[in-house]
Parts: sequence; C-alpha cells; structure tokens
Amino acid sequence: MHLIKTGYGRLTYYAWENGTIVIDVIEILPEFRNKGYGSHMLKTFIEDHPKQNINLTASTLRGSTINRLIKFYESFGFIKTGKVDSVGGIDMMRWI
Repeated sequence: MHLIKTGYGRLTYYAWENGTIVIDVIEILPEFRNKGYGSHMLKTFIEDHPKQNINLTASTLRGSTINRLIKFYESFGFIKTGKVDSVGGIDMMRWI
C-alpha cells in the first residue's frame, strides 16, 4: 500500500504489476472539506499517473451523499462499473 499524506488529508492506494492502480481511501480532514482540497488531491494524483488505469470504490458512511460522491468522481472521468452495495459503495473506474 502507498500513502500520500498532506496537511489536509490523505490518499492510500495499491499499484498492481499490470499497471492498474486501486485507490483505497481519499480522506479530507473535516475543516478542509467542501473547499476544493479533495479535487486538488485527486487531480494531482491522476496527473502523476497519466498512463495507468485507476479503480476505486466510492463509498460514504452517509448514504444520502453517495450520489454527490459519484458525480464528484465522474467529473474526473470515472465511470460506474457496479451497483451501489449494501454499505453504500459503488465500484468506479477510470480507463486510459
């Protein structure tokens, strides 16, 4: 597992030998949420891995915000590849 830690949050991911990356967690500290920090972190991550497929499971502890989270990831080119599961997560991919 790899960790990117900033003063406003963290991103953890796995890099597989076939070139695929699986984002495990993107977490922004509460005082920095809804201020563009998550967008900046994900945009920078994508720019740093330009020729790699990126997979993630979009999930939230608050089920009412899953649609907002899906739209967030879609704005970065991710597409839904699964259905929302029982804990409010949905698989998404960004293919290169």
